[in-house]
Amino acid sequence: MSDDDYANALATNGSFVKGVTTGQASAKQANKTWRQATLMAAAVAQIIADAGSDINDSLTQEAIASLLRVSLLSGYLPLAGGTLTGDTTIKGLASWSTTGNYTSNGLILSGQNGNIVTLRQNETTGKYTQLAIQVNGYNSSNGYFSLRNDGTFWSGTTQFADRTWVTNNFSDTFSSSGNDWFWMKFPSGVLIQGGNATYSASDGTTGTKVTLPTSFGAQFIIAVGNDIGSNANAVTVMRTDASTIHLLGREVTSGSLSDTVINYFCVGTAPS
Repeated sequence: MSDDDYANALATNGSFVKGVTTGQASAKQANKTWRQATLMAAAVAQIIADAGSDINDSLTQEAIASLLRVSLLSGYLPLAGGTLTGDTTIKGLASWSTTGNYTSNGLILSGQNGNIVTLRQNETTGKYTQLAIQVNGYNSSNGYFSLRNDGTFWSGTTQFADRTWVTNNFSDTFSSSGNDWFWMKFPSGVLIQGGNATYSASDGTTGTKVTLPTSFGAQFIIAVGNDIGSNANAVTVMRTDASTIHLLGREVTSGSLSDTVINYFCVGTAPS
């Protein structure tokens, strides 16, 4: 019996409203009743079976209800606790009410006292998309940082850096050759470098010339060193120019020039 036929039977004589009554039962009515009852039961049983549980009519109502709860919650994190593992795609967990051509979707991390951190993707149609982090703190103080698809960095509505700035300040910042030498450039423009080299007493008091790993810029501030040779020597590291130093070593007891190996360390500014 179709749903339409069942509805029409109810409307015309109303006998179905009272369910099965005394007398000869309607096969169509009985089949409709059984189908309505068993269809939903079969669907629930299928959910439990798909979750890997054995579902049969020997179980109690409480046991079946327990298996159903496990089946429905399987694969989902609880509201509190739980561990998220594996690859995960998160879409539209939060949406901000916006107007015009501006949209924003992302995550909201709630803290104590109403403080929140939002990580979201913003898009202004036809202009740019950006990854934004906003921190709402005490005393209505909010911090906003974003990276746009054109490679620019923003603090609120103020751009403070772009791809060129990042490349100039954070690329080619370090180089080394094992334990022999190294140099490191910082975003502030400070350049440090060092290494080890041999002083030859035959070079006299002029010292042995050593070419630095890289040249300093406008300032070569300081050069120092320590003896790592086999004897106890007093050593000197002398600045020569932006790219060279001279090393000198003397025996501590006699004061005579002595072959030795010297660790050197220099500080200055990087070339502009």
